[in-house]
Amino acid sequence: MLINELKAKLKSGSPDGWYIFCGEENFLKRHYLGELRAACLTEPAFDAFNHQVLEGEKIDFGAIADAIKAPPMMAERKLVEWHLADFSALREGELDKLHALREEGKEYPEATVCFIVDADCLDVGSLPKRPSKLYTALSKDFSVVCFEKSTEAQLAAWLDRHFKHEGVNASPAVIRALLAQSGTGMDALSGEVTKLCCYAKANGRDVITEGDVALVAARVTESDAFGLSNAILGGDADAAYACLWDMQLRKVEPAIAVASVTRIYSDLLTAAIFADEGLPPAEIATRMRMHEYKLSLYLRVAAGRGIERLRAALALCREADVAAKSGAGADGYLALSLLIARTL
Repeated sequence: MLINELKAKLKSGSPDGWYIFCGEENFLKRHYLGELRAACLTEPAFDAFNHQVLEGEKIDFGAIADAIKAPPMMAERKLVEWHLADFSALREGELDKLHALREEGKEYPEATVCFIVDADCLDVGSLPKRPSKLYTALSKDFSVVCFEKSTEAQLAAWLDRHFKHEGVNASPAVIRALLAQSGTGMDALSGEVTKLCCYAKANGRDVITEGDVALVAARVTESDAFGLSNAILGGDADAAYACLWDMQLRKVEPAIAVASVTRIYSDLLTAAIFADEGLPPAEIATRMRMHEYKLSLYLRVAAGRGIERLRAALALCREADVAAKSGAGADGYLALSLLIARTL
């Protein structure tokens, strides 16, 4: 089930069904769980009777069966939640039990059930084209909603709506500055928006400036491939080395980081070549399938580095990719460190 489909179903006032909320973006999981609760629990005086929260890595099928069989009290619906289940540890026999439980649940349509699953407890594969075998099996019985990490363009649109909801304006440049300074975690960004809005209003303004972001917003170094890419784009070698060091400590595969950096330089070179040919930014954005505000950042960085330097950087990326895939992880990280030293 896509997020938009979930949103439409909740808006229609028909939250019936069995759900699995999975993926990396915990902020969105909590948000839509709150929406699901609001749709199911409509009689506050009886919520304690109609809302059951269970948890554990191993699913207790009997406990869920008991929970769904008890009729809702003085209300049309009830909600049963299970947190922290490890679906990746399910055995084939347990998948059969889960299927049987879901079939039994159809006899109690007034009970909505939702499993909230950590990202590392359910491998969904590569959606939508190559779902995992487990995701495909679960989707036969559940509305599986995968809340993936938002892209920079999605976050920018979300932040714009967030600011406007608070009655404050923030330009695309301000939003880019906030993403660069405070990272891409929606939990953190939500708090930073609140701080910035309060600061602006306390100073009698309804506009956020880049200076406000620099002064008020927390600075976060994202030690993942996304954060490494941001450091590469910003020409910040210190931040890039910090990301690499933390990723190596966490034993992240260096090939993942190399692929991210290679994509950055590939897009920069492509944008630079299109611009050199005289194509307007709108057409470049269309050809590259890139949001225009993101393209403006790429064009600015590309102009500063030049086509030949970007070609050389991409060649170094290929060398780093070979090193990352041909030996120990340390060799891959050494190649990445050299790549940063040679290109930033």
